[in-house]
Amino acid sequence: MKQAIQILCAIGLCVLFGVVTITGDYISAFEETIPVFLETSNQTEESLTASGETPAPTWDPETEGQIQTGEAPLTMVEEESASEGSQNTSSAPSSESAPSQNDSSVSEKPSSSSQQSPSSPPPASNVESDPPKSSSSHSSSSHSSSSAPSSSSQSVSSSSESASSENSDNVSGGDTLNVIFNGSKQTMDGYTALCMIVEAEMGSTFTEEALKAQAVAAYSYIKYENNRGSYASLPSKTPSEKVKNAVAAVYGQMLTYNGSVAFTPYYACSSGVTNSSAETWGGSYPYLVSVTSAYDPPSTYKNNTVSFSADTMKSYVESALGITLNASAPESWFTLTSVNQGGYVLSMTVTDENGEAISITGRKFRETVLGYRIKSHAFTILYQNGTFTITTNGYGHGCGMSQLGANNYVLNEGWTYRDILSHYYPGTSLK
Repeated sequence: MKQAIQILCAIGLCVLFGVVTITGDYISAFEETIPVFLETSNQTEESLTASGETPAPTWDPETEGQIQTGEAPLTMVEEESASEGSQNTSSAPSSESAPSQNDSSVSEKPSSSSQQSPSSPPPASNVESDPPKSSSSHSSSSHSSSSAPSSSSQSVSSSSESASSENSDNVSGGDTLNVIFNGSKQTMDGYTALCMIVEAEMGSTFTEEALKAQAVAAYSYIKYENNRGSYASLPSKTPSEKVKNAVAAVYGQMLTYNGSVAFTPYYACSSGVTNSSAETWGGSYPYLVSVTSAYDPPSTYKNNTVSFSADTMKSYVESALGITLNASAPESWFTLTSVNQGGYVLSMTVTDENGEAISITGRKFRETVLGYRIKSHAFTILYQNGTFTITTNGYGHGCGMSQLGANNYVLNEGWTYRDILSHYYPGTSLK
């Protein structure tokens, strides 16, 4: 009997020890998941805000604290890259990209080194873009044929792909870029990636010099992001020969300031005067200052009007800002308190039902409150007969290079890509 009790006690101790061991292992494993989870959360937030929109560890100029959900843009990309057929890669845009010269679609987005940056890093995205359309160039019917290609056609295809790869390597010299295309992180041949981006941002309807300027601005932005350890989220589209040739002519050139890669945002078009980085995101870059953009905005983006019923506007404001408005006095809701020389609203107040005035920026009103339903934060608001009418000029955040402005300087004044870059990013050096 005594021996049986001893055996039972021994078994009990073994079981207890096993439970403690298992529990300890579980706790240890759980503790390990905490930092992993936080890291994943940070990466997810960065990829979302960087499109396009924008990464923002401490300073989130591109989204001002909110997570962007897929406009690019115009990524330096902050919000609106919308040339036909491009893929949405954000968040943010990254970028507001330019529409083709013969249609009404449009795009915006970037960053700087620790030597140039203000107290916190700028947006990860350089462009501001509308949700681009799918870049798929094949319909489902093109895959429906059951007949197999001949062996000779297969070898031709293989040779062609090999030659294409070799040509890309010859241009890029083995240089790779870390990008996010359509939500997927990729390390790609630099020339191949840049051609796809420039096609999506501008396209073959733009002049060669404007395409070159876009290539340098986008390349600089990507290098800035990659140097920070981030992937640049940008739109992409199968490139034309015209775009390939323009990119090949300038591949590897980038803008620098004080020896570091410059933060090079761009967008579709300004109101006629560009914004400084300080006015746009709050961080001051010596080369991101207000300059004239003589041919902006084109008629397509001049005095655009969008109307909202009072009920709809009330819903947007209350949902975005977490306040309650006085439904009986819509005319008292908004006051524009600071407007710059380009007509961009730097600050405005929103008055709640208790008469408290909440101050926000015009960009926040456009992006967070209205969800990019207006094209620019260069706007006026009129309330009449139960309807708010908002009139805008330009397309995008207005900081850095105007894509349409750049193209029109080439068409009207014969500018080169160097002229374009030195105008919109004064003080930078082309390296």
